[in-house]
Amino acid sequence: GVSVWDIGPPQTVQMTRTNFRGNSNDNIPDGGPNDGTDLDDGSAINVRDGDAPTIIVQESTIENNGGSAAGSAIKTSGANLTLRQSTIQQNSGTAIDNTGALTIEDSTIRGNTGDLAGAIRNTGSGSLNLFATVIVDNTGGIYNSSGGSVTATETCFATNGDSFVQASSTSVNLTN
Repeated sequence: GVSVWDIGPPQTVQMTRTNFRGNSNDNIPDGGPNDGTDLDDGSAINVRDGDAPTIIVQESTIENNGGSAAGSAIKTSGANLTLRQSTIQQNSGTAIDNTGALTIEDSTIRGNTGDLAGAIRNTGSGSLNLFATVIVDNTGGIYNSSGGSVTATETCFATNGDSFVQASSTSVNLTN
């Protein structure tokens, strides 16, 4: 099941020292529990649609979540999500799928697997800001496409299958 799902109307939710472990998204219905279609993303945290809530997760671990599509651990769409001093590891199906506003600070993303990137897929209007974060030992670092923007400051990419995969119509800014 899903740990956090569709928070709304607009509000701020803060979670500290929270563990998201062993969630699966393979049988989650798309529009809610009764619409009968597979959502296949965001098994630990799934915040979507136009409500634009703000979620802050800090000093937390998001691990061993899985599913058959991108965002096996975290899916954001139309949301503001900040991860601070957290570890995202050993998730299958690309750990994070972002089309919202995602900020990751002082965190580690390691050992995740997925088709295009093990760590993060950032697409559409997704805005991804990384600061002092380590992205290591994933099947791929970041897949950024379809207008997504990425800013990485003081961030380390190491031993990822493809440290950075970028498609057309995107913006990437890397600073040391």
